[in-house]
Amino acid sequence: MHSKFTKAFTLVEMLVALAVSSIIVAAAYSSFEMVSSQYKKNMDVIDMHTSGRAVMRIIERDIRMAGFEYRDADAKKIYGTISNPLAIIDSGNKCCDEVTVIYDYYDEDTQKAERLRIHYWTEVYTSNKGSRHRLYKQKDTLGKDKKILAKPILGTKDVMADYIEDLQIGDTNNSSLLFASLGSTFTIIDTNKEIKAGVLGTHAKSTINDVVFGPNGLLYFSSGKKIYIYDTDVEKRFNSKNIFYINKDKAFIGTLTANSVKDQLRSISFAPNGLLYAIDPGGGGGGSGKSKVFVFDIFTKKQVNSFLVDSSGSIVVGSNGVLYTTTSKRGINAYSLKSEQKIENFGNSAILSGARLTYGPDKMLYSSQSTDSVALIGVIDTVNRDKWNIAGSICSPPISGRPGPIAISNGFVYFYADYGSKEKIEVYTLFDKSKKNCNSGGSTKVQEFNTSNIVSHINEMAFKDKKSEQKYLVNIDLTLRTKNQYGKDQQFKKQDYHGGNFKLDKTDKYKRDTFSTTVLVRNLSL
Repeated sequence: MHSKFTKAFTLVEMLVALAVSSIIVAAAYSSFEMVSSQYKKNMDVIDMHTSGRAVMRIIERDIRMAGFEYRDADAKKIYGTISNPLAIIDSGNKCCDEVTVIYDYYDEDTQKAERLRIHYWTEVYTSNKGSRHRLYKQKDTLGKDKKILAKPILGTKDVMADYIEDLQIGDTNNSSLLFASLGSTFTIIDTNKEIKAGVLGTHAKSTINDVVFGPNGLLYFSSGKKIYIYDTDVEKRFNSKNIFYINKDKAFIGTLTANSVKDQLRSISFAPNGLLYAIDPGGGGGGSGKSKVFVFDIFTKKQVNSFLVDSSGSIVVGSNGVLYTTTSKRGINAYSLKSEQKIENFGNSAILSGARLTYGPDKMLYSSQSTDSVALIGVIDTVNRDKWNIAGSICSPPISGRPGPIAISNGFVYFYADYGSKEKIEVYTLFDKSKKNCNSGGSTKVQEFNTSNIVSHINEMAFKDKKSEQKYLVNIDLTLRTKNQYGKDQQFKKQDYHGGNFKLDKTDKYKRDTFSTTVLVRNLSL
């Protein structure tokens, strides 16, 4: 029996209780949302780091194995020699580099060895999360059951990672030091600081015709009838302006001498196998119109071969094992190094007889030349060619005098231009194959600097890389971002100590991180 004095909730009290409860529920939900959002953010960042570390380990393992050639019980290579175990395609000033490795894989369970080709690359992928790069891997079988297959067994295209911002793979410790020849000496330019950094005198008696750095890190240049060799890592002395002078007597290694040079050795180029090729434009003799190419073994310092070509004096050897040379009839000839026979000829009015050739890491052929109205760098695609037509050109304003030399380093094309009263080095990105000419954005000028106060009338130039062609140490830098955006806009800028030439600089709400490693390719260092 209830007392008549029992109190009940009033409407006001119930409203107050509901209001308080709503506040508590709202606060609890807000806290839950905040915790949930932070949890999702943390998991997104964790996924990014987990993916980055896992992918780096996989790429590192494959690159470390590059060039491994399995031998049987009698120490015989069952699949023969791997000619190009590590191939890196530099993307230039953009995402992302590509790498292909070839090695023999021995399965402990089956006790069988196969020759594998592993290819890593990125492609643009678009979804409701926007456009980004995805990293892919494809594993092809080149050799099986102790035989090289006539037709490789192609593997599947597998997604390795998503939300890739950049992948930079470098097989050299790229230097900013540009060795520029003038007469018979070198001025060394620090292209990062745009200053004169050093000087190297030489024992040459005449003008330097061409200069390259070899796979052993030594400097090679042609002058007169000889090729001179210098070690530029010897003792350096600095003056009050912090310019170093290399002692030419201590740096001098020796010379390479060809048999029966009729004119002089001009253009020189290293092949992927480490042999050095040099051309004597007048070596054919008797007004035949032929030139002679001399082949040197740089380790024995001996000439090992020679053969005749139709050339106007400029040659370059590509990573594909093909020797390209300009002709006297405004065109280019291509010769197989195996057969020493001409395999292609293409005539093009855009390729002048006086052009100088450079082979890029993108397998494009760059020709420095000038016409009456414009100086340009002609670009030929040596892979996806259509009757050897020119792919495009990198244009610059008109220059005076003969075509300037080209040097390619770290994914950029360096072009020396003499404008009469002003001399410059212009820096371009590698050519974009989707473009056709200098007016359609085929290449972008990213830098230029005045060289008039550094050096006058550069004849030839080459960058010093600690390793050139021989790929022992490989630097890998992988940048990822999170799937979602969080918080306020923040800047992510690529640090200078990370390798590659892509200057990543973005401001948005994504979280990013870069994963780096250096791999010793042990089978190539032996």
